[in-house]
Amino acid sequence: MNTTTKRHTSTESSAETAEALNALLADATVLWFKLHNDHWNVAGPQFFTLHQKYEELYTRWGQIVDQLAERVLTIGHTPIGTLTEALRMSAIKERAVSLEAGDRVRSTLDDLALAHARMGEAIEKASKSGDRGTENVLDDIRDTTEKNMWMLRAYLAE
Repeated sequence: MNTTTKRHTSTESSAETAEALNALLADATVLWFKLHNDHWNVAGPQFFTLHQKYEELYTRWGQIVDQLAERVLTIGHTPIGTLTEALRMSAIKERAVSLEAGDRVRSTLDDLALAHARMGEAIEKASKSGDRGTENVLDDIRDTTEKNMWMLRAYLAE
């Protein structure tokens, strides 16, 4: 393989990885906003517990938004930059209805599970292109997501 072909393949691979990262960035952006909404609007006997947990979650997902955008830049591409793009690309959808605490937690758990699955797909793309840096970033995010999913499942078991 000559250098030109190798460079082209690398660029093509990084473009696929950047596309997967931008999809995750879209998911993270929509989720981040939904978590804020949940923090603001949770009510009922579990208010203090869930209000605090949602603040913890939206704070972490705000950091994830930043990590994903910076990773897209690091591999030489442009991160999505509008809410319109995020809503169009995200597998996580807005929620227009108000939910009771248990249903709100189930909805969050569903969103985290969807993000977790899409992270796995992005990790595979990064691995195929030899992008160990992206794998590392996504592995860390995915581990945190798994822990939060476990905690929410434990909450629902009450």
